[in-house]
Amino acid sequence: MLLLSISFTSFVSLRISRFKSSFRIHAIVAVPVILILFLQTSRSQGFDDNTGNSQVPDIGFNFAEKRDELHGIHKPLLVMFYSPDCGYCRQLSPIWERVGAYYRRRGDIFVAKVDAARYHSIGEDNDIMGYPTIRYIGPKRNYTFVGGTRTYEHIINFATRVSMPAVRNLLTDSLYKDAKKKHDVFFMLVQEDKSYLEATYTQIAEDLLQFSHFTKGHPRVMGADRPSETPIILVHKDANYYQFEPLDPDNVTKEELLAWIRLEKLAAFTGVGRFNFHEMVQSGKMLVFVVIEEKSTEEVPLRGNVATVAKQRRLHSWFQFGELIGDELYASLTLSYPAEYPTLLVFDPASELYWVPEVSERPRAADYSVDEVNEYLELIRSGEKAGRGGSGFPRKLHRFLFDTKNVVVALFRDAPFIAVLITVVFTTMFGCFVYLCCFMDGGEDVGEDFEDTNGEETDGGHQYSNVPTDKPKVE
Repeated sequence: MLLLSISFTSFVSLRISRFKSSFRIHAIVAVPVILILFLQTSRSQGFDDNTGNSQVPDIGFNFAEKRDELHGIHKPLLVMFYSPDCGYCRQLSPIWERVGAYYRRRGDIFVAKVDAARYHSIGEDNDIMGYPTIRYIGPKRNYTFVGGTRTYEHIINFATRVSMPAVRNLLTDSLYKDAKKKHDVFFMLVQEDKSYLEATYTQIAEDLLQFSHFTKGHPRVMGADRPSETPIILVHKDANYYQFEPLDPDNVTKEELLAWIRLEKLAAFTGVGRFNFHEMVQSGKMLVFVVIEEKSTEEVPLRGNVATVAKQRRLHSWFQFGELIGDELYASLTLSYPAEYPTLLVFDPASELYWVPEVSERPRAADYSVDEVNEYLELIRSGEKAGRGGSGFPRKLHRFLFDTKNVVVALFRDAPFIAVLITVVFTTMFGCFVYLCCFMDGGEDVGEDFEDTNGEETDGGHQYSNVPTDKPKVE
């Protein structure tokens, strides 16, 4: 590739050396600009081709009118804000068509899209910070799809959840049992009549509706699980329930209740993906991951031991536990890849420090018992074990280089033709630039020395006359 680029650069440089320098510069600048414009047009056209027969309307030209019209009949709006130049938007386009078809059949949600790159004011009014952005705009509340993979199922689940009441009323014991079966984690306000907790609880439920399940009910629907005192807020998870214990039961603040809900909204030990990683970070705890090799079918004792530690709840206030399959998230957090599988990774989102047992340590992380996992985490919690990473400038530089390398490798792996084209073009541009700076003079004409018909020698654009300069003056 390098030889090809150098050869092409030499050829171009030799050919253009016979023209004026201004033309050379214009030609070198024009070629990449034309290429970039061509690629830009191709990308935009590609999005138009995918959506030319779209059944999902683009409402950028009358967004406000359409929104107000739908809210007048109490119908929510599900919108994808996109840009024609966005590759992720083009990938999402066929999925969005399926979402639109699903809700056209149901008729309870209006699905649309808006070219926010064209209609800038709409994007600014809706705080659109990137593309694509999926926004549920209801008559009373708005929600943004965050943290999850943009699959058809996830988008449908998101829209279904946020379109429901923030707090579901469990009127019968069968509904209570059904909630326990369906949800790994859900919150419940238990009260005999409307209590002082309900208003605060409902406000938080409206804010966190897309991330958690919130219910309420009379103590009798819980049967044998019925608490001794009410009103009370419970979280059901890990085949048990735990109650909210405020510092002052007569003065419960929204901040105190919100902090407890964020602390408890995940199961003690859970699978880790893009969707719930965002939620795990919001818990404010350090994250403990059992890192397992992708597609591994072997039994992992470390997984069971870490899950046991999680369910003991002794370290519950400081750590959130989970299972991480594959090395993608591991690499993003540590800027490296696992030296062995399985292993343990502890990450602190606040400081961006991380801890991984050394391969040379004995016992190996894969052989940690329940007590050894507890001991390792206690050393981290107490500050006796130093972490790596951080958020300083060297770390940021390391992250930039690491991400750049990954982008280049991914480009050559997924789109080799485009990668080769970009390499040739920019290597050629750089070669031409170096050639012009180092080997071209500033004269208007470039050529070999020659003698003209008038007896004047020309050297590199400078003329020397053979005629004596002091001619006899003729009177």
